[in-house]
Amino acid sequence: MEEVQQQQPNGSVGQEVKLKSRLMVLLRLMESLLKMHCSNLQITPNRKLVTQAIFMKTVWRLWVK
Repeated sequence: MEEVQQQQPNGSVGQEVKLKSRLMVLLRLMESLLKMHCSNLQITPNRKLVTQAIFMKTVWRLWVK
């Protein structure tokens, strides 16, 4: 994130805001998908957290690339 800001001083703030809002949309979408998924499978809360953590990591890796 810092490197991008150093390379592009012009409009870097606007870009960061765009990324953050896009990330929030993704997170909300994931949350609703997880709720549907977990209610369908009736996963216990602990299992749900594990699933959520794995899902978040995967999406984060894809996002960073």
